[in-house]
Amino acid sequence: MSTGIGRHAAASRLFSDLEPEAVALILARASLLRVGEGSLLVRQGDPPGQLMLLNRGRAKVSRVTDDGRQATLRFMGAGELIGCAAVFRNFAYPASVSAAEPCEVHSWPRDQFMSLMERHPRLAVNALVVVSGQLEEMARRELGFGADPVRKRLAAELLRLVGSRDTPEEQAVELRMTRQDLGELVGTTLFTVSRILTAWAREGIVASGRERVLVRDRPRLARIAAGEA
Repeated sequence: MSTGIGRHAAASRLFSDLEPEAVALILARASLLRVGEGSLLVRQGDPPGQLMLLNRGRAKVSRVTDDGRQATLRFMGAGELIGCAAVFRNFAYPASVSAAEPCEVHSWPRDQFMSLMERHPRLAVNALVVVSGQLEEMARRELGFGADPVRKRLAAELLRLVGSRDTPEEQAVELRMTRQDLGELVGTTLFTVSRILTAWAREGIVASGRERVLVRDRPRLARIAAGEA
């Protein structure tokens, strides 16, 4: 069982307006798992046996499409829930989740977490807020695919990914991900992402390699995401 309460775990929206004693009790019922990069946390199509809270690291959400292609849907940061929709509605995991870097997660068996929600009604309300927020984010991204230029979408996605790191704005942040991942996240091609990142690298906004992007100038990205540059 978990004995340590991570800063991101305790700050998760899941525990909003709960007393610290209640948060400690809920986390004490979880198993604390530490996994390496590439480790599979949830497999698409499996029964919803576990609910996980990402305490440290980043996780990649991907789905195998009907034609057999694996598509990246999003990246999750510390404080987010893994498998929440499947666990709460009791259907198979709709996507796979793997560690994009070394991760630490709290994990509850489904039945145990459902019992905790009965004992702590506020926990159930917060869980609904979390699920609704994730659905809203996905809907907003899909709407943006048709309405916003790729350059604007890419800037917004990089800012979202960097924002999960809880670092000072002036500090450069490295994201370990491929250009293909970024293309799938913003609904464009590998070629288009490469072209934009190369241009931004010349301007000092980012630096990028084969499987990494170093975000150097967040204020510039914010202006691009807002359509001001």
